[in-house]
Order: sequence, then structure tokens, then C-alpha cells
Amino acid sequence: MEKNQPNNKMQQQIEESQSMRNELEKYLRHWKWFVLSAFSALIVAFFYLRYTTPKFELKTTLLIKQDDNMMSSELAAFQDLGMFGDGNSNIQNEIQLLKSRTLASSVAKDLNLTTRYFRQGRLKESEVYAQKIPIRLQGVLTNSLEKEVDTTFYVQFHSASHFDLLDANKSKIYDSLEYNSSFAIKDRSYSIVQNEYFSENDFGKEIRIHLKPLESVVSDLVKEVQVIPVDEAMSTVLVLSTKHAVKKKGIAILDRLVDNYTYNAIMTRVLSNKRPLNLSPTACSLSNQSCFWLIN
Repeated sequence: MEKNQPNNKMQQQIEESQSMRNELEKYLRHWKWFVLSAFSALIVAFFYLRYTTPKFELKTTLLIKQDDNMMSSELAAFQDLGMFGDGNSNIQNEIQLLKSRTLASSVAKDLNLTTRYFRQGRLKESEVYAQKIPIRLQGVLTNSLEKEVDTTFYVQFHSASHFDLLDANKSKIYDSLEYNSSFAIKDRSYSIVQNEYFSENDFGKEIRIHLKPLESVVSDLVKEVQVIPVDEAMSTVLVLSTKHAVKKKGIAILDRLVDNYTYNAIMTRVLSNKRPLNLSPTACSLSNQSCFWLIN
């Protein structure tokens, strides 16, 4: 009996090994499919990373100076009893101002965010901004109040003096237009102006221009720009952040938002105080170490 026990264990191990081998062979028969699946996953990941436009997360910080002289000692006593708003409510008010449609509208107008320029690269189309734009679209002023345009068209460069205008389907609208000459798009007049970045390398290429209504741009800005205190204690330091595919454009939006907010605060104090200007730093951008000045 004792001799049979080792034999039984050995036989059991052989059977288990055989069973595992049989199971493994079932999968090995389909090894081609496993290799193909892994290769397909790598191809999908490659093209996703290649063609997906990344977005930069941009932040700046803003120091809001509280005016200690704005309330009397009697009002402060009532505030301690919770009968009036405290400093936290003041910070919330500033957050609402930074998130207001009025401020966003001023930023959109100053940076001309209703007009966007796109250029086709070797692999994908990307938005271009600032120095990378060889032309500029200008609206021709008229006496009538016209509706804002929501449309897309292409500017195809021929030479240093002429270009073609194509619609969204690449059908020709105007042939051999001269720069600085006016043309009509949806009953509105525009002109194409060259800038200092235009060169012979642009000949034969094209730029897509997308015009978007101001109200739509403002709505996007209000959603995209986040304003929060730097900590839960409602610190007077606010963090402004946004995500944008064009880094320089995102930075320009945050900078102009802070500039216009500060300018509005200055004018409000000037109109309310009606006294000689006494400037002191009250709003400072900690990210770029620049200060904005308000009136005491």
C-alpha cells in the first residue's frame, strides 16, 4: 500500500500536467489572432495619438486686495454677528465678475476671437494664431446693422498679389481676388490683408477661416475659463485656468481677462471716488510677476 501511494501521486501529477497542456494548446491554435489583436491595438493607439489635438492646461493666479477702509467699525461689528456679508462674499463677487459675460465679451472683441484660422499640415488640420498667420481678415464697415455670420471658407494663395476664395466644400466663390480688395460673404463685406509673416512659401497653400457669432464665442469662454480660490478658506488669491489647443492663444485669453478685469475695477473706483488718483498695487498676477494698479 505504501509503495502504491507515490505511484498514485505521480500519476495524478502527470494527468494534471497533461490537462494544462491540452488547455494551453486550445489557445495556441489561435496565436495568430492574439498577435493580430495586439498589433491592431498598437495601430489604433498610434493614429489616435497622431491625429488627436492635445489641449494645454493653462493657469494664472490673481491676488485681490481687500480694501480695509471700505467699512466702518460699526459695520464690521454687525458683520461679526453674521448680519452682513463677509470677505468671502466679496471674493465670490469678484469671481462672478471674472466669469461674467460682459468681461468675456470684451476679451473676445479685443482678441478678435470670432475669427479663427486653420492650416492643413502633413497629417491634420490645426488652428494657427499670432505669428503663424500670414493674412488677416478685416471686416468692411457699413452703415447698416447686419447679423453676425457663422460660416467657413478657404483662402487659397496664388501669388503675392492674388488669391482664390473657396466655400466650405472647396467650391470656388471668387477667382483671382486682389489683397485689400473687398468681397461679400453672406451679405457682409470683408477684405484679406497680408501681414509681415506672408512669404513665397505660402504660394499654392490655403488657410481655412471660420467666422463665429460673438454670443457663441462668449458662451464658450464663460464655460472654458474656471475661477476658483487657491484654498477652501476663500483666500484672496484666485486661480484662473483654461484648456486650449493653441497655447499662445490660451495665454492671451487669460492675460486679457486679467487686464480688462483690472481696468474695469480702476474705472469703477475712479467714478465712485471722484478724487485725485492715488495708485497702489491691488491685483497682481503671481504667474508672470506683474502687478495691476487700482485706486485707493
